[in-house]
Amino acid sequence: MSYKIKLKRPRAKESALFTEFSRSGTYFKFYTGKTIHSKNWSPSKQEVLSGEDNYDLINKYLKTWEKELRRIIEELEVNQVRLTKELIQSQLDKAFKKDSAPEVNTSINDFVAYIDLYIKKNRCQRLNQTRKHVK
Repeated sequence: MSYKIKLKRPRAKESALFTEFSRSGTYFKFYTGKTIHSKNWSPSKQEVLSGEDNYDLINKYLKTWEKELRRIIEELEVNQVRLTKELIQSQLDKAFKKDSAPEVNTSINDFVAYIDLYIKKNRCQRLNQTRKHVK
């Protein structure tokens, strides 16, 4: 499977970089998070040309980004998880945005679990005392 990186608007002065591909009959499109001058992109080499500021860092980032995308898709397929854009994007976000908020398990099965979650979120002393009386 080839992951070609393309410009969103090749004729514009600046354009965002993205990749699109099809897997198991499903079409996917992911943005890399990088925007460059369109004239500084080589579609045949799949790299940013030397006219762009920090072109070597951007090229290194794109290679890392593509490897991570491949790894995520292969891992999901090995685990027989259905590929969805949201799932792949969340995995990419975890890999490249270290400061994103961790996921909170919000499984609420009953009223007490709801109150516990609400108290933890809001840290209300009064409600904390009420929780002690409910239990």
